[in-house]
Amino acid sequence: MTDSESTVTSTTGCGPTTVSADTAGTTLTCSATSGGGTSSQSVTIKRDATAPTINGSASPGPNGAGWNKTDVDVSFTCGDATSGIASCSPNQTLSVEGASQSATGTAIDNAGNSASTTVSGINIDKTAPSVAVTGVTNGATYTLGSVPAAGCSTTDALSGVATWASLAMSGGPVVGSFTATCGGATDNADNAAASASATYNVIYNFAGFFRPVDNLPTMNIVKAGSAVPVKFSLNGNHGLGIFASGYPRSVSTSCTNTTQDSIEETVTAGNSSLSYDPVADQYNYVWKTDKSWTGCRELQVMFNDGTTQKAMFKFTK
Repeated sequence: MTDSESTVTSTTGCGPTTVSADTAGTTLTCSATSGGGTSSQSVTIKRDATAPTINGSASPGPNGAGWNKTDVDVSFTCGDATSGIASCSPNQTLSVEGASQSATGTAIDNAGNSASTTVSGINIDKTAPSVAVTGVTNGATYTLGSVPAAGCSTTDALSGVATWASLAMSGGPVVGSFTATCGGATDNADNAAASASATYNVIYNFAGFFRPVDNLPTMNIVKAGSAVPVKFSLNGNHGLGIFASGYPRSVSTSCTNTTQDSIEETVTAGNSSLSYDPVADQYNYVWKTDKSWTGCRELQVMFNDGTTQKAMFKFTK
């Protein structure tokens, strides 16, 4: 302190002062007295040596297995008790699938102090598991007794399978159209898989007609009105309800077959009938023909598996 006209006789608060604590504003005043009186000068000191605070959070939170199946928003909250926040990292959206992802935010206060935080362990899986029917092929035809076992496969490349697809069967019950459906699969991110299905056909193991009936292209010669034993095997006894509704039946056709053979065996019967011989493992359909038939007819045997077998007959008087 100086005075150009008189000597400074006293001072107050004019010595060196150290501000070591954070303060939003500390005012220091220096006063000096001389013969001419007293004068003062003040200065305000602001000090912030403490880093700001920053906290991060993710929304929505993960499920019980630690996974999300949607985008995850990471937000940051910043604070500073002294100088105040100059900048705080904006929210971040994680939208890419992947495990162990993270987002980092930074806070800077008005004194230039900074702090960072990382929200980690974010797992995102938006893709549902892949489900397929195994064993059988869609559109395939299998012979009864040689049908592969249907099953289900479930795969998930990221979060893993939580619930495996289960198999449901419809159709049949023995032959005909069947549908195998695999459904109900989920992954650890709670993605639900679309069901998969395969439809296939099962037919009897028909190996042709047995004697006395000749198979195509041979024309069987028989007297009109006879009862013809039409024998065949389906590789086992499948009951007597093996024919489709309205079958067997015969329709008139042209006599174009050049190979002909006479029926060597007929039986006595008033009506057509079906029976099964367990010893020979053969069905016997006794076909009662009409005395009025002339020319040629095609015998059509449609089974309840949807297949049709045919034999040709030429009728004589």
